[in-house]
Amino acid sequence: MTPKKERIALTVPIDIGNAADAAEAVKVALVDGSGKVIQSQVVKTGDKAAATFELDAVPRGARVVIGPQDADDESLPKLQTVSAAISPRAFTDATRVTLPAVRIPSYYWPWWLRWCRTFTITGTVLCPDGKPVPGAQVCAFDVDWFWFWQSKQQIGCAVTDVNGFFKITFRWCCGWYPWWWWQLRSWQIDTKLAAELYQTLPPELRIKPIPLPDPAPDLGSIEALIPQSRKPAGLRPAAPISARAASADDAVAQTQSLRVLKDTTSDFLTRAEALRPTFAELLPNRNALRIWPWYPWYPWNDCNPDVLFQVTQACGGKTNVIVDQGYAQTQWDIPTSYNVTLIANGDACCAEDTTDCGDPCLSITHVCDLYRSHIDQTTGSATAGLAYPGTASAGNKVNADRPFAESIAVRGLPSCMGDDVDYYGVEYAQYNGSSWNAYAPMPLSGLGAFTRGYYVFGSGSNTAVAYVPTIIGGHAVYPSRRKLEASLATPWVCLDNCQLLFIWLTNSAAWADGTYRLRVQPYKETSPGVLTPQQLPECADGEPNEIVITIDNRPSPDPAHLPPGTPDHPCGAGTVHICTKEPDCDVEAVRLRRADGTVVDIVPCGIYTRQPGDSLEIDFAVDDRDDHLAWYTFDATYGENQVSDLLTGTTLTPITADAVGPQYYDALTQGATAPKWHGGRITVTIPAAQIALKLPDPCCYQLELRAYKRTIANCDYNFTHYNLAEYSFFY
Repeated sequence: MTPKKERIALTVPIDIGNAADAAEAVKVALVDGSGKVIQSQVVKTGDKAAATFELDAVPRGARVVIGPQDADDESLPKLQTVSAAISPRAFTDATRVTLPAVRIPSYYWPWWLRWCRTFTITGTVLCPDGKPVPGAQVCAFDVDWFWFWQSKQQIGCAVTDVNGFFKITFRWCCGWYPWWWWQLRSWQIDTKLAAELYQTLPPELRIKPIPLPDPAPDLGSIEALIPQSRKPAGLRPAAPISARAASADDAVAQTQSLRVLKDTTSDFLTRAEALRPTFAELLPNRNALRIWPWYPWYPWNDCNPDVLFQVTQACGGKTNVIVDQGYAQTQWDIPTSYNVTLIANGDACCAEDTTDCGDPCLSITHVCDLYRSHIDQTTGSATAGLAYPGTASAGNKVNADRPFAESIAVRGLPSCMGDDVDYYGVEYAQYNGSSWNAYAPMPLSGLGAFTRGYYVFGSGSNTAVAYVPTIIGGHAVYPSRRKLEASLATPWVCLDNCQLLFIWLTNSAAWADGTYRLRVQPYKETSPGVLTPQQLPECADGEPNEIVITIDNRPSPDPAHLPPGTPDHPCGAGTVHICTKEPDCDVEAVRLRRADGTVVDIVPCGIYTRQPGDSLEIDFAVDDRDDHLAWYTFDATYGENQVSDLLTGTTLTPITADAVGPQYYDALTQGATAPKWHGGRITVTIPAAQIALKLPDPCCYQLELRAYKRTIANCDYNFTHYNLAEYSFFY
């Protein structure tokens, strides 16, 4: 019978000396040659403190590591701890071995007490108007920069509650050995910061050919910027850092890989510190940025993380990034308890249910997100129903006296209708020039479906609830919020379209251009399929249950300008010109007037030789049939990406136009009567003195005439009703 092999007992005494601030306990670990922990235990400090390990054999290259008691086994060997080597000869004839006491110098205690600490970040995510953003995932990252290279390490995430509040708790350790810190980080180029840094380089550095940098810090691209005469003497060629130690089970391979990682990391850091003063002297704005080379670089000893936040939110059927902080938003060296307010961008869905309704009521407050006070509600006014009435000025030349078109979203307080409202419809009346016609029910074709987004807590995602108009009891109606929200699991919060009452689907075929008054009619379903009208007062904010809106749709196709148009005014397929008179534009004729008075008609694609004293006359038309022209531009494009403005420094002369503009406010100062500006036919004259500026080189020139209408179409304020005409020739 083979005798059982006796296990080896290894005792490690611990000597804390006279350290007054010693911790109550430390962690003692036995690690192999690759740095992997074999066994560990927490030992209370004091007289006769010691750790005892029992094992079958002592691996080659094993050592004892002592560090903070709250460091985990994976981190402990990678921190700047106290260690002691173990000689295999001590176990030649003995199975119970006591090592010499391992002394812990007083230097380590203040560090160890703060190397591994618990941090708590609390905060709120808000929309720019102060409304909370619920159901958003907030992730915090520790970030480090070396020049324009960035390393981000996620340190924790949390989901905001109904008030937009979040709390992230994480454990943070510092005091790493540099090579282990490097192995734990991944790198990328911060392209935005790189662009900013290179723009600030002195001219003599900016013109140098810079090698394409690697994703990880690369001293080669930095050394290329430093003149040879300024480089430190004896600087060896740059060597890349070994990115990772081997993960193989072979202990020998791991040990060799770790040795390579140590050597290459040491080489990189030595070279970086040698280059840092010289490189910083070559750059402007010294100490302006808290990054290398303006700051010494020891991130492995950073005991307070530098934090950036990224916030995402599922809303509207997709996940949006609503906060994405960069270098300028870095929160440096945060304390263990830190509070922050994060302001989301326009892609966030805010908690909109913040209105105190009081008693059941009705109110219409917005059209296309524009508050009703910015829309003229005066019956009989020339600007009734127009957005931004009478606001045209030298500083606001086009965003004034704007009608609406196509799909129009009308908002109010649908959550305030009360428990007696199951459905609601819309009624309208049109202004006939002297009075209002009688109210009539909105047909089903005039009402658009929409969805409201809800965040249901516990589900972890957003829920879209469809509000679809339908016919019940002969009425075209929407279901009330109370009716559909009753099916949602609680708790929930409404995120988007919470205040949307209805969508008015206007189009040129069903709705005549003009001014309308709309109101909401609530109903109670007294029996299946039977709706009884309800009368609700105005809400406490005093806004009435009616809104005045002027619409100006453009027909498509336009009977006045059908494709393919005329030979001198083509439109539709194969052209850049839209077949519409709302607005319309056309380059009608181009004339070259020689110094001797000779007039040469320039035809499209013609080739003409320039002569001294030439001037140019161009007849063009820009107009809007419904008198809502906003502005126009007229440019000549040529060469490679070259453009010349033909309206500045030239003369505009009306042929049949009510005003030449080129912008709405300009037209008003020229005699147009607000809110009307029709436009018309105009001549632009480029005098001989301007030819060299407007058409500077012998080249093919393309004239581009663009006209814009003031309509707010589909609640888009970016002047989407426009037209384009082009005319090219060689001169």
